Order: sequence, then C-alpha cells, then structure tokens
Amino acid sequence: MVNGKIKIKSSYWRSRRNGRLIANQTEEERYINKRRQKLTQIRAERYAARLEEVRFLTYPSCSAASDLLYFNRTNVTG
Repeated sequence: MVNGKIKIKSSYWRSRRNGRLIANQTEEERYINKRRQKLTQIRAERYAARLEEVRFLTYPSCSAASDLLYFNRTNVTG
C-alpha cells in the first residue's frame, strides 16, 4: 500500500510541475509574440518612411510648402 501512495504523490507532483512548465512556456511565448509584433511594427514604419522618401526624391513636388514640410520633418527626426 505504501508504494501505491508514493506513486500517487509522485504523479501528483509531476503533473503540478508540468502545469507550471506549461504556464511558464505560455508566458514566454506571449513575450516572444509581443516582441515579434513590436519588431514587425517598427520594420513596417521604417519601410513606409523609406517609401515616402523615395517617392519624394523620385517625384519632386511643385509646391515649396510641401518641400519645406518634408525638409523640417527629416531634419527634426534626423
């Protein structure tokens, strides 16, 4: 009978440990997914900025106001 209790207790603690491992794993996966989304967002913003700059350099505007706006935006952030 003693062996039966030991098996039950060990399986109980094993399941508890596995539950904690799964909980930690999902938390780590959440962190990884959140970080991946953040990096994807940053990459998309950089890509959009590059496209805007290429468009501006390829098709210069006829308006001095938009040229000044672009110049101010690039010099403030740069």
